[in-house]
Amino acid sequence: MRKNILSVIAAVLTTLVLTIIFQPLSYLQALGQQGSCQIFPQTNKAVCGKFLAFWQQHGGLTVFGYPISNEFTETVDVNGNVQTLGMQYFERARFEYHTENDPPYDVQLGRVGEFEYKARYPDGNILGGDLPLYPNAQALNIRQAKGEPDDLITTFQTTDNPQSVLAFYKDVLTKEGWVADIDEPDALRLAYNTDPGNTRCANSSNPLCPPATVYGVSVKTTMLSGGLTSVQLYYTVESPM
Repeated sequence: MRKNILSVIAAVLTTLVLTIIFQPLSYLQALGQQGSCQIFPQTNKAVCGKFLAFWQQHGGLTVFGYPISNEFTETVDVNGNVQTLGMQYFERARFEYHTENDPPYDVQLGRVGEFEYKARYPDGNILGGDLPLYPNAQALNIRQAKGEPDDLITTFQTTDNPQSVLAFYKDVLTKEGWVADIDEPDALRLAYNTDPGNTRCANSSNPLCPPATVYGVSVKTTMLSGGLTSVQLYYTVESPM
């Protein structure tokens, strides 16, 4: 009886040892089947096969950075379609392997910018200057205001009349809590106060409690020849009130 028990234990131990030995071998064989690999000692990760070819052909280290993971599978939502994809993360990108696509479209960049933006700003980032663009905008230009690092100037032209442009921005921004304090036929100004009643400081025991921040957006329109309307949007972070 004791001999039988010892035989079973020996068999189990042998199986475990063989598994430990051959599992890394099978992993290496799988890597070999998909092509050559490059190991990056900087992060102790490897990039192999089609991902390595994509990395090398589209900018390499300069564009994507070092790999920060090995290749693995992850379930993600792609345009409402839940898929399990092979993927690998890099310092500045995520590679995805889409088996449903023929080369060269089987390797794609993941939409990490979209996921990160929606996670940080689920309702948009209007207060940060990410203003909605007018649907029929042409000759668009966005630049930082000179000497004002927080202020942004957006200019564009449109074939629509000034009233349509002003109505668009008034409708969009007032729905987000902005208040129009100038509403003229050719201009509009709206403001957003993070604490309009100044209740935060009024209820604070801190004598140095900073006042609320006030954001402003000015929309100015000018009629041009040829039926065009020139539009300037000025976004500003105003001094606390």
